[in-house]
Amino acid sequence: MRIASETIFRQAVAAMQQAQTDLARGQEQLSSGERIQRAGEDPSAFSSAARMAAREAQLESFARSGERATQRLSLAETRIAETRDVLDRVREIAVQGNSPALSATDRQALDTELAQIREQLMQSMNATDGAGRALFAGTAEGEAFTVAGDGSLRYAGDSGARRIAISENASVIDGEPGSRVFGSDGSNVVDAVDGLRAALAEPDATLRATGIADSLDALDLRLDALSLARGRIGARLSAVEQAADVGVAERDQLTAARSKLMDTDIAKAVTEVAQAGNRLTAAQQSYLQVQRGSLFDLIR
Repeated sequence: MRIASETIFRQAVAAMQQAQTDLARGQEQLSSGERIQRAGEDPSAFSSAARMAAREAQLESFARSGERATQRLSLAETRIAETRDVLDRVREIAVQGNSPALSATDRQALDTELAQIREQLMQSMNATDGAGRALFAGTAEGEAFTVAGDGSLRYAGDSGARRIAISENASVIDGEPGSRVFGSDGSNVVDAVDGLRAALAEPDATLRATGIADSLDALDLRLDALSLARGRIGARLSAVEQAADVGVAERDQLTAARSKLMDTDIAKAVTEVAQAGNRLTAAQQSYLQVQRGSLFDLIR
């Protein structure tokens, strides 16, 4: 009789311990929102979820790289567009300055405007991103263009390019060398403006007309180069956007799949917690009954 009581006692204790474990696990699932807390609970699901999380982290890294590239490329595109607008005005000044109706005073007024435009162009050519890094210096540090001893503008960057990975199979260059966008030494946009200013200051009408014509040719070359640079940057921005769209779609799929695999089924967990609570209560009652029976046997 005593052996039977001991067996029932062990069974009651085991049932109570199992119910406590099930209840704790269910409560943990409800509080954390995750169905699997440890790898041992479901090794296959846990491993799959870990791989999904790693892939999501990789996609997030690509997305951040794409955002950085987009920021730099967008700033560069804006500066190039501004420079084009400014050079369009310079071209208008060149055509206007070639008019025989203009007096020396009129041409001086145009020169004053060109001097202001020159400063504006230099600011665009030496523009930086949010981190203070030059947009048009290639891979070089510091300003893209510097002023030489004779007052002319010299390219201080290099022809290199930084490539940023935006997916496993795609990368983009995050800028344009200033020498390719604005022109190299002796033939950059500021040189074109300086040439026009010199032409407008020429007192001889024939020489002035020749100088202005040369300036117009130089401006047209620079406008073409700016258009090409803007096109290249636009293509890179499109590539980043496409990669971002693909990445977002994959991340959404992974998030949904990982959620389905790992997240707690609230309704199911609530039911299981209630059932575990009921089993625990029953096990505790059985345990008490066994204890009382054992005590009765000892007294008897």
